[in-house]
Amino acid sequence: MANLKAITLNVRGLGNPIKRKRITSYINTMKPHITFLQEIHNPPKGSKLLSDPRFSQQWVARGSGKARGVAIILSRDLNFTATTVLKDKKADSFSLKGH
Repeated sequence: MANLKAITLNVRGLGNPIKRKRITSYINTMKPHITFLQEIHNPPKGSKLLSDPRFSQQWVARGSGKARGVAIILSRDLNFTATTVLKDKKADSFSLKGH
């Protein structure tokens, strides 16, 4: 892969299904390999934060404060396998290691 495209978005909450759809649409328009989301607040619990077949992997740390929660979403176009996922005790942040 010659170029890697990443974006970061402060979404200020993903509890609203219309907002989740708009964020998903925006991400698909931008076509990043990696998307970092901040302040996801308290999104619905489930298998995936944002449902779209173009997103291959998602990691979420929901956090515990008012401006809480982060996520990393990977595109299907990025060949990545996580070998280690470390979360802090409060689940405010995490780190990934892989190839």
